[in-house]
Amino acid sequence: MADELTRGLDPSTLARVAEFGARHRLWPAEAPARLLTHGTENITVEVGDHIARFGSPAVVEREVGVLTQLGATSPVAVPTPLAHEDGVFAYRRLPGTPLLRTAFPVSPAMISGLAGMLRALRRSRAAQALPRDLHPMKAWREEAIERVERLRSRLGAERAGQVLRALDRLPPDTGDSIPCHNDLGAEHILVDGSGAITGVIDWTDAARTDPARDVARIHRDLGPDAAAQLAHALDEAASDAAVIDRARFLACCLWLEDLEYAWEDAAARGPYLANAERTFAWTFADPLRRSTS
Repeated sequence: MADELTRGLDPSTLARVAEFGARHRLWPAEAPARLLTHGTENITVEVGDHIARFGSPAVVEREVGVLTQLGATSPVAVPTPLAHEDGVFAYRRLPGTPLLRTAFPVSPAMISGLAGMLRALRRSRAAQALPRDLHPMKAWREEAIERVERLRSRLGAERAGQVLRALDRLPPDTGDSIPCHNDLGAEHILVDGSGAITGVIDWTDAARTDPARDVARIHRDLGPDAAAQLAHALDEAASDAAVIDRARFLACCLWLEDLEYAWEDAAARGPYLANAERTFAWTFADPLRRSTS
């Protein structure tokens, strides 16, 4: 059992998890640890009902600062840092199941909660120090087309053609740069047994970027109507319809990104594959055809 729990964790990380938890009196040194995610920039480990995140000291310091301020103002729960130092911090696991793994429909309360959380993020002083992350739309398209070629056998000729047509609808770039979660997919939105949001996790990628980034992931995972409702709640639709156009395009690119991620380990990432299948039609629908239907 212990081998199963610690699989994927090297001895030095295990030792650091044990030492950090014991010193801050969060968990005993002998508590079993389980690797949750191992990204290019961070590692996430589960220890009982706690989560430990490892990354660069600067990134951890920024994330802790944002979460500490946001926890006091957001209508939706976010992780509360309990201790942090030198590239590691820990928080108590938030209740709920990732929306990605459920079949709950979008509700007005869900959109209202997400909008309130993002408004609180935009007002946070700590969030003003987040790094800028502006990626030209042409670069998004180039990367997406490369993914289409790598995934062509998975997509099939008809779907690949539909995807490429959607990628031809290239919106203009924006100079807007505001604090965003920047990875607001259904895998990071937690819900309870009734579908109510219990929290939003994984703030590592938070940045000052195009406001369409957060709307785009909602478009991809929850649909264009939910994305439009979120944009409207954030006053984006009323003030700048171009946000919706950029979000629609980015949703296509992000759909491909998730599909490739899923196929890298299909056995372990079944929910991502199922989500890609479920969301294909609305992600790549022709917006003009949809508006007249």
